[in-house]
Amino acid sequence: VDPCCSKHWGYCDFHLCDLMLCIVSFHCLVPTTVSTSVNSNVTLPCYARTEKQITDDTVNILWKKDDRTVLQVQKGITTYGSGFTGRVLVSLHYYKDGDLSLNMVRVTMSDKGLYRCYHRTTEEQGYPGAVTLNVTADQKFYAKKFGGNLTLDLFGSDHVRVTFTGHDADETPVCSVTGNKPTCSSEYTHRISVINDFLVLRELTSTDTGTFTVKNEMDEVIGVNTVTVEGNIILHFDILHFFYSIYKLSILTLWYNLFSIEFVLLSKMFTI
Repeated sequence: VDPCCSKHWGYCDFHLCDLMLCIVSFHCLVPTTVSTSVNSNVTLPCYARTEKQITDDTVNILWKKDDRTVLQVQKGITTYGSGFTGRVLVSLHYYKDGDLSLNMVRVTMSDKGLYRCYHRTTEEQGYPGAVTLNVTADQKFYAKKFGGNLTLDLFGSDHVRVTFTGHDADETPVCSVTGNKPTCSSEYTHRISVINDFLVLRELTSTDTGTFTVKNEMDEVIGVNTVTVEGNIILHFDILHFFYSIYKLSILTLWYNLFSIEFVLLSKMFTI
């Protein structure tokens, strides 16, 4: 059996005729691979020979992912599979030029998999393309000031875990967030709030330099945030006042010592 007949490589089928004559039709399609990251937009390519003069109400397009419907255009009416409403579309205008590509926005980790597109009334009559979508974690790099805030994207997931890994340190839990309600480790509780699927970490210090990792309910990494906190001292007014007092005291002490030495020298001169 040809290796491309496995579901991981593409699509294959066989057709047989009557008992007197056997005709085998073999179709094997190796899918295109497209890679993107969480929360980005992506286009899954698909091209076929279509009719330029076709009207919109006679267009038939079907996109499937792992045998589940993603989007279907039938007689000019578009329907969507679960989880794809408002996130995918195809252009009927470009369809007439043979472009059946699927545009997807706000990609999630669960979107990865094998996609197939069809362009006729039944799957057997048209199989123009297949695409394997790979999805990787969103990566960001931040340079923050000491005492500032850090905002982490939770990507609208129902349940996420946030961990922290410092330099030469093990991964430690920061928060578990369910429905914008955080449950945090004691050292983070007073510094964290979650608003509209974003986690805000306040009052950054040099110990926050490292990597904050966001994981979904499947424990898949969906966000990697590398943070550098610049500067590690904040001079508040009371601290400045303290050092200024020490400075004045030092000056006064120096003058006192100089005056005392001069006085002793003068006394010795008059004694002589």
